[in-house]
Amino acid sequence: MNGLSLRKVKEHFNQFSDYQVSHQAVLNWIKRYAILLKDFQRKFDLNLSRQYHADEIFIRCKNEQHYFWDMIDKETRVLVSSHYSTKRDTKSAKMLFFKAQNKPLSLFTDSAFAYKKAYRKVWGSRNRKLDREVYTRLKASEDRRNNIIERIQGTIRARIKVMRNFKSPESAEAILSLFVVYYNFIRIHQGINKTPIEEA
Repeated sequence: MNGLSLRKVKEHFNQFSDYQVSHQAVLNWIKRYAILLKDFQRKFDLNLSRQYHADEIFIRCKNEQHYFWDMIDKETRVLVSSHYSTKRDTKSAKMLFFKAQNKPLSLFTDSAFAYKKAYRKVWGSRNRKLDREVYTRLKASEDRRNNIIERIQGTIRARIKVMRNFKSPESAEAILSLFVVYYNFIRIHQGINKTPIEEA
């Protein structure tokens, strides 16, 4: 998860191990561990601020444009949910929200219409005034409050840049879901000088 390509991992493993592996074997390991760790975070009772920021980034897969959606807790920097999809639509935004364990006290997204409809369906109330107090749609050109999630997406882009183009949605989803585990549990966050899970 530090940024090596699958072939570089293979070369490193073959250089320092008595066993010889292929880059496909490395990918198979990633897929296996991604499945094992998929719901690992739900075992923890996390103390979150529930001030969430959500956004999505483009992912190249089979020369098509796919999307990785993620949502972060402002104070702890925990990635509270993520979702991989082939479309940038309301259904995908709903899945991102459904995967979060708690309803936000405040939520910030960009002005994409998918978030607005998804919020109403997942967390919306009959009181629209109350919804407006919780949910804020930001214009990126005028309001920088969503920079916190965009910094994380820069880290994700740096990780997947070496992979150039995913060969399948299954591989992309496995690698990205494992990155979320790495980000929350292993990588020391410079802003809080510990892992997000330790902070939470």
